[in-house]
Amino acid sequence: MNCPDAVEKTLKEGNRIGIAYKPSDDYPQTFDAMMNYLNAWEKYAKWRYNSESDVVLMPSETASDAVSEAISASGCKLVKIVLGKVLNGVVTVPETTAVPLNYFDDVTFIGDSLTLGMESYKTGLPNAKFCAYKGIGPNAIATDMTCMREDGTSEKPLEKLAAQNPKAVYILLGTNVLGSDGDYNGFLAYYRLMLDAVAQAVPGATIYIQSITPVQLSASVEHPGLNQTRLKQVNQELALIAQEKNCYYLDLWDVLADENGNLKAEIAQEDGYHLKPAGYTLWVDYLRTHTVG
Repeated sequence: MNCPDAVEKTLKEGNRIGIAYKPSDDYPQTFDAMMNYLNAWEKYAKWRYNSESDVVLMPSETASDAVSEAISASGCKLVKIVLGKVLNGVVTVPETTAVPLNYFDDVTFIGDSLTLGMESYKTGLPNAKFCAYKGIGPNAIATDMTCMREDGTSEKPLEKLAAQNPKAVYILLGTNVLGSDGDYNGFLAYYRLMLDAVAQAVPGATIYIQSITPVQLSASVEHPGLNQTRLKQVNQELALIAQEKNCYYLDLWDVLADENGNLKAEIAQEDGYHLKPAGYTLWVDYLRTHTVG
């Protein structure tokens, strides 16, 4: 399948495409040509599939040589087609065939009390590994703070992660530090630093960024920073960071949110943001059907 055919097939399936480019010697003229090429695909997507902004330009640093059918177009080399479902305005890993539960035997989950729940409840992942601690944010991982486990022992998350040496890392952090409604640029800065630290601790591991989960309306009243609009804004930023850092973004709202964008009542604890066991079942089922590689 040549590159234009691959683009056509991807748009038809409802996916978003990122076209990475490497400018040739006559840059920036080739950049203008590339933008014209990109705009043509966007107009075609709108006309043929009624799809808005489904073709995006990606920087060359994120490009991969995995697409053997890469071709030259308008003086620029198309080196990658990035597939991903568009959900809640961001690109996320598309649905795949479910992996067996033992896939997670060589996986580490990094997170706070939400992730601790996955370790505590019977989720079907008895052999998964965890670096999860109550009340932490990405700064704790980025600065390699000493954290306290549920059993009272202390440890450094990055040292533990390196010892576990997993093939994949799933990260969910943010609820604890976003409760106050204010600027979240500091949170995003620490998130980037955390991803760099994790990548250094386990080079070669696949890193998944999980969206900050939805909450019930009562929780957003008590914690204004967790209001739905703000959480969606932060998650959009995390999706962009995933592309920037060559990670993969998973939109948990797809399975945990109701039709109004709130945490489903039947899986919510009384505080409005922690999950009942049924919520973890939905969560794990989603992870099983959204993997790469």
